[in-house]
Amino acid sequence: MATFADDTAILSADPDPVRATEKLQHHLNLLQNWLEQWRIKVNPTKSAQVTFTTRRDICPPVYLHNTHIPVKKGVKYLGLHLDEKLTWKTHIKAK
Repeated sequence: MATFADDTAILSADPDPVRATEKLQHHLNLLQNWLEQWRIKVNPTKSAQVTFTTRRDICPPVYLHNTHIPVKKGVKYLGLHLDEKLTWKTHIKAK
């Protein structure tokens, strides 16, 4: 888990995309329990699931509060534009 101010990223790594997704979903479930305990509301549709890989494998969907987290090809995190292949093209183009 990586946090800075109000930005949070949950990372999961595994050569098998299904196992990586299972690990990610497990931690999302833990996060969901913590959010409910502290009565914090999160909008899952403002979140994104990005698979960083050069392979063509597709990761299964993940859920938070029974809502599908949208799959995206890239994300902006702490001012960096990260694409699914972790090239600098998207970031350089944005800047």
